[in-house]
Amino acid sequence: MSVTLSGAIRILRDRWFTTIAGLMFSLAVAGVAFSLVPPVYMSSGAAMLVQSRQPGLNPTNSSSNPLLNFDASLNTTSSMLIKAMSTADVATQVEAAGDGSFTVKNVDVTATSPSEQPFLYVTSRSPTPDASVALVNRVLDMARQELVNQQRDLRVLPTRYIKLQPVVNPTKPKLVLGRPALVGGVALILGIVITIAVALLREHSVASRQASASRATEDLPERIGPHVAGNPLENGRQSSAASPASTSFAGNGALSP
Repeated sequence: MSVTLSGAIRILRDRWFTTIAGLMFSLAVAGVAFSLVPPVYMSSGAAMLVQSRQPGLNPTNSSSNPLLNFDASLNTTSSMLIKAMSTADVATQVEAAGDGSFTVKNVDVTATSPSEQPFLYVTSRSPTPDASVALVNRVLDMARQELVNQQRDLRVLPTRYIKLQPVVNPTKPKLVLGRPALVGGVALILGIVITIAVALLREHSVASRQASASRATEDLPERIGPHVAGNPLENGRQSSAASPASTSFAGNGALSP
């Protein structure tokens, strides 16, 4: 059965009860699906790598801090720190606490021309607003401690440490509607598709029953006529039974049909 768009709209209008009931059911299922998806809150913060400044000391002197051998802008140092914070062990440690997930970058993706910078941009995704803010602070603390450990292993004097200073405090958590909205939208679309399919099937079923009833009515005379006209024995019996009732006597005693 092929149905055009206008025909489908007409069927949905004619089957308005099925259409309305299906839409209400679809909205209810979409709402339940949306509510069942755990909420996700996102927060972000930033910190910057800075060099120690002391009178009479050249901060770019590599002998004072081997991490300065790469470049004085500390971009390479920030990249190394990010790699250390992006290992599976750190991710497992954070996820085991149930605080959510995080990402660390040294590129500001919101900039017009993103490039490596001596910054750490931390973004967290957590099930609660408080956990999202706490996770940003926790990751920055872990990065700060990792930087200290690296320089301690290199036997750098504490007065010549490269430090990680906070620049942007964790932002106010925002509810991420991406996944819940996607699940709810898929449920709604499936409900609408099922509603249209049910309405078309009901229309097809009713049309089939009406066509069968119409054919049965048209075939009824053809089934009765041959049965009556094609049985001469039965017709002869009916004529013989009717003849005596139609015979009468005339006044002269003769039989008159």
